[in-house]
Amino acid sequence: MCQWKTSGLEGALDGDGNVKLRDRTGSDVFVIPHGWMADSRSTLPNPEGFSDGVTYSWTPGMSAGTATLGIHLDRAWLASPDRRYPVIVDPGVFDTTASGDSFVWGFMGGGGTHGSDPQLFTGTLPWFGGYTRTLLKFDLTPIAEDAVIDAQVALNNFDYVACESQNVKAHQITGPWDPATVTWA
Repeated sequence: MCQWKTSGLEGALDGDGNVKLRDRTGSDVFVIPHGWMADSRSTLPNPEGFSDGVTYSWTPGMSAGTATLGIHLDRAWLASPDRRYPVIVDPGVFDTTASGDSFVWGFMGGGGTHGSDPQLFTGTLPWFGGYTRTLLKFDLTPIAEDAVIDAQVALNNFDYVACESQNVKAHQITGPWDPATVTWA
């Protein structure tokens, strides 16, 4: 259980297991995306070391501007003889008005949200059952339009067995998206 100060924000669970904190106008300001767990053997390609068996409860506090976030873990997954401790539990928090990142995968409806994952994936990955795409979001509003002359993005490739450089294409996303809730759809 985690105690939160939520001054000026109203929190609630959505249908996907995320906690959304909204301002007085009803706009999302922060999202606590559906959590995940990983055991100490969770390096890919080993999906058995990952679990999305993390759920939340959100209870408004007795005093104004406070709430309690309950974090509930899948006990069967934790008790499995295959589990390798220590286990990491990640209840990330995202500012929906700022920059962010996520990845999506195109198998069986997109596989859920991955905005809180510590790694990003792109390409054809058999353990995700197909294609993955990395999404990066940069909030450039504080920068004057004519102030940027050149910009570069550097990404590191790791956990690739061939140890060769790979071509990655970049495309502009023209619509709004939220790192905490984006899916393949």
